[in-house]
Amino acid sequence: MGVNMRKNRLILVAGVASLFAMTLGVPDGAYASTVSFTESWSNSGPSLDDTIGLQKFNTALGNLTGVELILSGAADLGVNVFNVSTAWTGSGTDCCASIVLTGLGVDTTSVALNATGTMTVAGAGPAFSTQYFAGPNPTSLAASVNALAGELALYEGAGTFLATLDVNTTTSTWTPGVGVTFGGGGASGSGTVTVDYTYTPLATPLPAALPLFASGFGLMGFLARRRKQKNAA
Repeated sequence: MGVNMRKNRLILVAGVASLFAMTLGVPDGAYASTVSFTESWSNSGPSLDDTIGLQKFNTALGNLTGVELILSGAADLGVNVFNVSTAWTGSGTDCCASIVLTGLGVDTTSVALNATGTMTVAGAGPAFSTQYFAGPNPTSLAASVNALAGELALYEGAGTFLATLDVNTTTSTWTPGVGVTFGGGGASGSGTVTVDYTYTPLATPLPAALPLFASGFGLMGFLARRRKQKNAA
């Protein structure tokens, strides 16, 4: 009988300890979680610059610890041609482009691209046009930027914030032929911008676990009553 009583007491102690641990909830910082929002963008050129509205972080989820903006997509890079005469021809190459992705505060990243090709274009009258390279485009667009730790609060709250995307193209050479022509960089493209929020979830509130603690005491009482009945028998 004594051995059984000691076993019952050990079971009771272990059960109460586990129930008490559950009532404490999960403390802040115990684990990290991530929530993401993605928006698409598309621009037919010749100037590729966009603003993308992205959802802000809901502080009811927990404490924000990090923000990352991620750009993906593709662009066709080319030459903008403007002529001021009745007939014109010209040839040129495009070599360089830069992606600038901007969040809030001073969160900005710039990535260089190389996209070379040669073209020859002609026009019959005053016009502005963009001529895009057939190859090696489309050029892949990829960039990411992390928010500064001191500026995370800019991304919190209701509604959206604006991320900006700008792809600037420069022509390495442009040779006018007949007429007077001018060449500059141009681009068109499409893709997505994603915002990743990393946060620590809030702790489980204590009142929500109190019924578990109460049920533990009830179990203790039931087992103690059974033990008394066996002893009396």
